[in-house]
Amino acid sequence: DDPFFAAKNADHFPQVCATGAGYPHANGIYKLVGTQYGAGRYSNGICLLYKFDAEWFISVGYNKNKTDRWDLVQKYRCKSNSDHPPSDGWKTTGSISGDTCPTFAVLLNLKKRKL
Repeated sequence: DDPFFAAKNADHFPQVCATGAGYPHANGIYKLVGTQYGAGRYSNGICLLYKFDAEWFISVGYNKNKTDRWDLVQKYRCKSNSDHPPSDGWKTTGSISGDTCPTFAVLLNLKKRKL
């Protein structure tokens, strides 16, 4: 793993902010932690935001057996071929059906410039 991956790829995979999710831990700023299938893989510290095939997911990881293997519980999904998280169109999964879904906004990457 490259500890500078996010810094090197911030222009192509900007941070995103989720708001309005009924599952409160899904809200917040998602930072780039890697890539998967040519798309960014993000985390807000609790949830993972990632693409698998032609769908994006927001999932929570947990370690029920206290082993090295973590299981993911999908909370939201959105069909999209985009390499970036879709701003809207999210749906709940069976684990929290009926909750409100998040919307996403891209956070601008402002670089320091010499004056």
